[in-house]
Amino acid sequence: MSALISYLFESAVVLGVLTIFYWLVLHKESFFRFNRIYLLVSLLLAAFVPFLRIPVPVNSMESTELYSNVLATITIYTDTARDNVVPFVEQIPGFKWIYLVGVTGLLIRLIVGIIRVGALSNKASIVGYKRFKVADLPGQFSPFSFFNVIFMNRSLYSERDMQQILVHEMAHVRFKHSWDVLLLEIILIVQWFNPFAWLLRNQLKELHEFQADHEVVLSGASIGQYKELLFFQSTGARLLPVNNLNQSLTQKRFIMMTNNRIKRYAFLKIGVAFVLISGLTFAFAGEPTTRDRSITNVAIDQSPDQQEEKIYEMVDVLPEYVGGEVKMFEFISSNLKYPDTAKKAGKEGKVFVSFVINQQGKVTNTKIARSSGHKELDEAAIDVVELMPTWTPGKHEGKVVNVRFVLPLNFALN
Repeated sequence: MSALISYLFESAVVLGVLTIFYWLVLHKESFFRFNRIYLLVSLLLAAFVPFLRIPVPVNSMESTELYSNVLATITIYTDTARDNVVPFVEQIPGFKWIYLVGVTGLLIRLIVGIIRVGALSNKASIVGYKRFKVADLPGQFSPFSFFNVIFMNRSLYSERDMQQILVHEMAHVRFKHSWDVLLLEIILIVQWFNPFAWLLRNQLKELHEFQADHEVVLSGASIGQYKELLFFQSTGARLLPVNNLNQSLTQKRFIMMTNNRIKRYAFLKIGVAFVLISGLTFAFAGEPTTRDRSITNVAIDQSPDQQEEKIYEMVDVLPEYVGGEVKMFEFISSNLKYPDTAKKAGKEGKVFVSFVINQQGKVTNTKIARSSGHKELDEAAIDVVELMPTWTPGKHEGKVVNVRFVLPLNFALN
């Protein structure tokens, strides 16, 4: 359960930061296409960033004396906000069932909405219009589109109004807004507890209306007549997932119809948005690593039980952690916690752990190559290295051999 809570926490934070930035900085700009991309990227980042691990190389100068097979440094920090939130949420009585009830309720809501739209299609009189389909339905409801089908009651509108409605709804279809809505509803099912998910939902659907309204204006329609049409629209049944012409009928839509002026600093805002997205991605998915090519004052002697079997440092084929170095970083990060006693005492430092991958791929002969100066940190480093699973053994001159590595582990309070 802790893995799920950790995922939900990271996903909620990413979505919250990106949504707040959009609401404060971008949503009044008329860069409709960029704004849409930004919101969709926000959804995708919130969904997948918690799963990503991106090694971020950092230069490290350790000194003068060359030593072989020094792995990238892994930095272990004290508790993050996630480490404090996860145990707290786990202790909430019935959290799992409360979360599942919310997920189930919204999933049923989405399925029922799709079924209702399908049922309406069966009842409607469908005619072809250009590359689209128009489903003519009786009743009082606002026109809406679902993928390439436009639903409306043609008897309610004049020929002029109907042409403007079709231009608006064809824009929804052409821009594939239904896919946006479907993705949004899926994210909302997972993040139903997150108020920023609901805010982003409103912002994205509002943006859809801005884009469609803009297409009506570009088609040459009279803005005054189009405003009259929008005011004429009455509230109809809310069917999900659909794009509804009557949605977010506010003064903002009228302002955005004619907002073609590029505001000062608008492009600067776009640049900041790119920086924010990149920064969040690396903040949550980045794994800081340094490649220590040389260390000093390291004396590693073979223990008596290892002297009969030669230990190599330079070989033709190095041993490999199953899944690669990134998987090894994940294993260490997941299994190595900052010792509480060292954290309370304000102790930090870098410890170099020497170990041998033997001919069977097992981790053996683990010892401290260079101490951090703190016993608790050294012992924690030794313990996690000894926990590592079997590697693929190394080879030299066609034979499987023992190979020594040095792994630097950096304990940092901040």
